[in-house]
Amino acid sequence: MRPKQLFWIVKILAISFLMFMALVFVYTKLYKVRMDVQERSMRSRQEDTDLPRQEELLSKLYYEKFADLAENHLLSKYPVHTACKDEKRPAVPCYDTECGTSLTHDLKLSIGSLLSVTRKSRTAFSNPHKDITAQLESSHLAIITGASANHFAESQGLIQSLHKNVFPKFNNISLYYYDFGLDKGQLEQLMRHCRCKVLKFPVHLLPTNATRNIKCFAWKVLIIEAHLTKTDMLIYADTSVRFNSTKNEDLFTDLANKGLLLSLSDRYVRPVAHNTAPSMFKYFNIQPCSVANFQELEAGFVALLNQPFTRQVLVQTWAACAMDPNCMCPEGSHDLQHCDGGLRKYAKCHRFDQSALTLITLQLFQDYYSSFFFDHSYYSVLRGDRPKYFEALNKAV
Repeated sequence: MRPKQLFWIVKILAISFLMFMALVFVYTKLYKVRMDVQERSMRSRQEDTDLPRQEELLSKLYYEKFADLAENHLLSKYPVHTACKDEKRPAVPCYDTECGTSLTHDLKLSIGSLLSVTRKSRTAFSNPHKDITAQLESSHLAIITGASANHFAESQGLIQSLHKNVFPKFNNISLYYYDFGLDKGQLEQLMRHCRCKVLKFPVHLLPTNATRNIKCFAWKVLIIEAHLTKTDMLIYADTSVRFNSTKNEDLFTDLANKGLLLSLSDRYVRPVAHNTAPSMFKYFNIQPCSVANFQELEAGFVALLNQPFTRQVLVQTWAACAMDPNCMCPEGSHDLQHCDGGLRKYAKCHRFDQSALTLITLQLFQDYYSSFFFDHSYYSVLRGDRPKYFEALNKAV
């Protein structure tokens, strides 16, 4: 066989092999897509079958929770504010007498609405819950926080207050600190002095760039959901939180009684009707004017008891919203982050995790969402406080 003929035979074989490998690659991709579609379709059909059972379970958990609050005299009704037409201040809660709708008191409709949120998210997106939970240890009390480099100094004040005022009172406590971009020196200090477990959040598992944005706060909700399954009591605290020395016992007693502690903003008296993007209202099928009377909840300090209601009704819905780009971080919502406090206008800005938490709680409890409010004297918020706690610990060695 001549060299030229051999060359062409080898070339044809090489091209044929490359074409074969390309076809295998394309077929593999198509097969994977097909299997994903089939899996989602099967999951969707299964959920359609399970829907009445899920609705029955969530309704049962809700009724038990409401009855428990009533039996222990813990129900607290939120006040009706001044009519909006008579309220002179532009950006405070007020009762919209011209609103043609109101929050439903029909539990079946409320539960159905929340189920639709969790169902949409579970069908479309893969929750990183298992990836987080695999790194956790069981504990009686878990406290979680997280920071990027620019909040590292502020977080030392939180850690100092925990070391001084909380750690001595609990034998089985876990502190988790999520690293969202600390530099090498900060990380070394943290590992040396924090008495905590430092973790990285699997941001790459979130579905879109919007949900991966740290200012979307989807990460916070998903961390709370994952940690709640591994502890009896869970507290999420922003880096500006400082635990006070005298009220800790009351805090945990209150949590044990209510199962959930939520708070209003310590800085602003802003209505959720102003602070929520139009698309989130549409997602939850709520008219902004129907919640004009209610102040928005804070999410910088949230305390939860590991109970079926908290896990399966409240937090599961909150986490489903966090995973869905159309819910917590809808397109254009980051442009609504800064609010004009001098303007009365519905859906003029957006508060992401806070907006979602408020709407979910209102759908469940309406005027009684204030039953979960608590005494702010348990802790203080010192934004911008930058104590050199780790430096002091270094000098003490």
